[in-house]
Amino acid sequence: MELSSFKPLSAVAVVATAGAAVYAAASGFLPVDLDRLQAAEIGTLFLSLLFAALVIERAAEVFAGSRFGDAEARLRRPKERLRARVRAMEERIEAELERVIASPQENAKAIADRDAYVAELRAEAEAARRDLEAVAQRTEPKAAELRARKRVEAGAITMLLGAATAAVGIRVLETLSEGGFETALGGAAPPAEQLFWLRLVDVALTALLLAGGADGLHQLIKDLTARRPQA
Repeated sequence: MELSSFKPLSAVAVVATAGAAVYAAASGFLPVDLDRLQAAEIGTLFLSLLFAALVIERAAEVFAGSRFGDAEARLRRPKERLRARVRAMEERIEAELERVIASPQENAKAIADRDAYVAELRAEAEAARRDLEAVAQRTEPKAAELRARKRVEAGAITMLLGAATAAVGIRVLETLSEGGFETALGGAAPPAEQLFWLRLVDVALTALLLAGGADGLHQLIKDLTARRPQA
């Protein structure tokens, strides 16, 4: 993607941010109070999210394996056969080169026969390597397309599962708010619109975190542990 293509997206992001700020101010949205939040609570929350992300990743892997496994196997099969043929030729060449010739009087003839046979095996191995390279080049476009489709569909599955997980209650922001958003908003009766948008953003944020995978969450936990004040 070229740099110029990011300019409209950046402009939309700026306008949307300004619009959200104006809407929040005009609607009297209250700030969320997280003063009583402890680092241990954050760690526990992110560990639970990490477990959820691992389960989602595994589910996506199972889906991708069942969805694309046959197509991947069909693309691999010709290359695997040719690789096995090359290995067999190389093993036979090595065995011939190491073979001991027992009869000294037949040494010269045996060596000549062996060299001729080894040359034949090397020619066959080289032909198999050329065939392997040709098959790899021929199948690479299809393999690349398959990998791209697999990434897209697996990403969609992880996003859907992440959104479903967040929707049923495993979330970041409200879980970090002791007593829920209502309590974290000062105990006052917050605007219904604010609660709606808080939960909407919470579900979206959690879904993105879970869809990002366990590695990203693991890095967050490591950063939190490294920066936690020492007692």
